[in-house]
Amino acid sequence: MKTRIRGGLCSVAVLSAALAAGCSEAGSAQPAPQSGGAPQPSASSMPGSSTVPGPGDNTELAALKACDLGSEQEFAEFRVTRPGEDKGARFGATSSCVWIGRSVGERATALGISIRPSQGLAEVNVTAGQVSDGKVGERTAKQLAGGTGGSCELFVEMGPTARVDLSASGAIEVPEACDLVGKLAEIVEPKLPKEGE
Repeated sequence: MKTRIRGGLCSVAVLSAALAAGCSEAGSAQPAPQSGGAPQPSASSMPGSSTVPGPGDNTELAALKACDLGSEQEFAEFRVTRPGEDKGARFGATSSCVWIGRSVGERATALGISIRPSQGLAEVNVTAGQVSDGKVGERTAKQLAGGTGGSCELFVEMGPTARVDLSASGAIEVPEACDLVGKLAEIVEPKLPKEGE
């Protein structure tokens, strides 16, 4: 999948180079608390955010389960080592799921999906890394490259007050993480509710 960035069409790998060259704004994501073990994707939301859908929420989006957005066959290219682990409602999401995989260089990677029917792109809390605007399919999105070490996140707008977060992180370089999250977006985006559904 290609990601449209202001002024042109760039692959996710080229996007990382463009970010370093200055076609983005500086910032960083507030990482989610992590415990030991395999790398976990970061969660970027406003502190104190609710996980309970409220008035105006996208109820169809709220009903989605993050672990249902990718099959074992679809995730084979990520070399996942076990099924997605349902993380439930956390950090402002109504549903979160994490898959552990292996990179091309055999390093551990984590892929994550978080459903946020009550948080739009305006609620992305950025404190480090490089942010750029773009598209995932026809949807408006923001990409955060390097918010926490070897990580990359895509925040996909699902309406003015809703979004889906996709992440890739681990013992990998940022360009590889952005390539992985771009591939994850190719799988997930077509399964998301269309606006007005």
